[in-house]
Amino acid sequence: MIILLIKYFFIIMCSMYAFPKLLNIHQKVTAKTKLFMIFLNTITSFFMYMLRAYMAPISIMIMVSVSALFLKKIYRIDIGCTITTTIISFGIGYLSYIPSITFAAILEICLPGTVTSAFFSAALAFIIGMTQLTLVVCLFRINRLKHGFSFLSEAKYSDLCVHISVSVLSAASFLGMNQGTHLVYIILIFSIVICGIIFWFWWHRQITEEYLKQLNKRETEELNHVIDSQQREIEMLNRQNDELSKIIHKDNKFLPAIELSVKEFYLSVVSDENKASRTSSTIKLIEQLEQFSRERAGVVKSYELSHKKPPCTNIASIDILFTYMLEKAAYSDIILDLCLWDDMAPLIKHKISEQDLTTLLGDLLENAIIATKDCKKRRILAGIGILNNTYCICISDSGVPFPAEVLLHLGIEPVTTHADHGGSGIGLMSTFEICSRYHASLEIEELDLSLYAKQVTIRFDGLGTHKVKLLDKQKCQKVSANPNIQIVPLISTG
Repeated sequence: MIILLIKYFFIIMCSMYAFPKLLNIHQKVTAKTKLFMIFLNTITSFFMYMLRAYMAPISIMIMVSVSALFLKKIYRIDIGCTITTTIISFGIGYLSYIPSITFAAILEICLPGTVTSAFFSAALAFIIGMTQLTLVVCLFRINRLKHGFSFLSEAKYSDLCVHISVSVLSAASFLGMNQGTHLVYIILIFSIVICGIIFWFWWHRQITEEYLKQLNKRETEELNHVIDSQQREIEMLNRQNDELSKIIHKDNKFLPAIELSVKEFYLSVVSDENKASRTSSTIKLIEQLEQFSRERAGVVKSYELSHKKPPCTNIASIDILFTYMLEKAAYSDIILDLCLWDDMAPLIKHKISEQDLTTLLGDLLENAIIATKDCKKRRILAGIGILNNTYCICISDSGVPFPAEVLLHLGIEPVTTHADHGGSGIGLMSTFEICSRYHASLEIEELDLSLYAKQVTIRFDGLGTHKVKLLDKQKCQKVSANPNIQIVPLISTG
């Protein structure tokens, strides 16, 4: 019994050593983990001894499975890679057993008469184990192997190594069986095991291919979206180029005429004493110059709006959303300023998911654009960053403040007063729900400013409060019936 326990202990130990070496992992293992590894090896070796007596055909596979689960827990790598590398490492462990036992056989020949000693048999088993471990250590000291098997990441090569290792393990299972084991039982068990292994690799390959197919599909869709966006931008640039060409063509004739008119006016001031004539000429000249200025101001403003670039967040969905919202705002002649003063990666990692953040920003910007469309002043300012050690989203716009009816039903049911512009009230309701889900504080404030009329602020502070700050006292009284929000009256400075 002790001889078999030592044998399995060192085989498992060799595979445990070979596993990180195969993947070129340099993770430090704590002393506590190493002690637990030795304890687990001892327990597994004992169970291996019991399994070899009653369930020999599948005993090695059970040992490999237990070791794979333990190694995945320590090194935290993909389960598929863990199973593949564990099988290969056990194959290396069993292959190293062959020269070790050959060395032991030579040692027995050199020391006749001691084979029957129990102590000598145990010592010989220990020597075989140490020889195994030494061989595996020396194997990964070779220059070509000291950085592991990099080709394991390639399916065709890793599968080949697994098949070789499974063959070695199967041979070890056959050789370790008792002579009395029925042949039909052996064939049945091994058929099930081999079919299971083949099915697992087939399933793994199909999953990988499906993942790559979906990845390619998504990349193709994103590429098509970029191409469409670029095509629209090219068409817009061509239109603007045509407009600017017409203006330049017109200016080539108009500017010399203006220059001549100014010279004539200047000379008339010097020589002509007719004040009425000079006044009439001056008014006509001023009107021409104002028209000239208006035409060019409109084109320049359109050009500036269409060429505004969003801040880069390095988050694909957010960058695409910002680009889309800038185009949508420019289409309605709305000046949309996007400000990003802190990295958004920690926000997504610790506070809110990327999908919900994209939905939240999309709803807030969409609401601001709809509210600003019919206003004389069309400006939106969106800022994202850290204020007072808390991530915040601030959206200010010059649109009409939220009506009392909308605020009265906030968090209860969707209500809109902009149905004619595509509003549904779902966006604000979705914003309320997302804030509640992540315990973020929602604050809606009316502004007594010339540039912006209201501001929506979301703070990821974990408090989950909902405040509405209003300038109108009657509106405060009406909205106070909503139990979901806290009303804060404001004093107008106007």
